[in-house]
Amino acid sequence: MHSDIVNFVDPLPQAMVLTAIVIAFGTTAVGLVVVINYFKSHKSIETVSFGGGTLKYDEDEVVS
Repeated sequence: MHSDIVNFVDPLPQAMVLTAIVIAFGTTAVGLVVVINYFKSHKSIETVSFGGGTLKYDEDEVVS
């Protein structure tokens, strides 16, 4: 007796996971490019200086 029913794996979950991996990789790459370009132009990656302000430290906060 031959059955016309064929078992198969649903490819949608695999495609969704692969898409999520590609999007995460692309987002990471774009973020890294932004940080590298910011560092090249400002010679710092301090988040306090993103707004153009100056860094101010108290004497007891500085670790030597």
